[in-house]
Amino acid sequence: MNWNRLVGFYHVAKHGNFTKAAENVFVTQSALTHQIQALEAELGCLLFERIGKRKILLTAAGKRLFAFPCQRPDACPPFRISRNGRFVLEYDSYESFG
Repeated sequence: MNWNRLVGFYHVAKHGNFTKAAENVFVTQSALTHQIQALEAELGCLLFERIGKRKILLTAAGKRLFAFPCQRPDACPPFRISRNGRFVLEYDSYESFG
């Protein structure tokens, strides 16, 4: 999971606007749009509902991701969003917890 994509997602969700979010993360609006599309592809679900050219709303999956407690890259476990919008943590079965 790319941390920059998660940061971009957070700012878009927070501001409700790609242009304002892009300014906050110091990238172009186009670059941020591509990051969000890549994150949506990686998670296998839409995070935003686009209404017209400027209005966006969080989908159910987007709301769950926005509420997910992941404050820094090393504290964010690997996860995906299932078809019903639930988070599924993905741990390797061979990982030891010693």
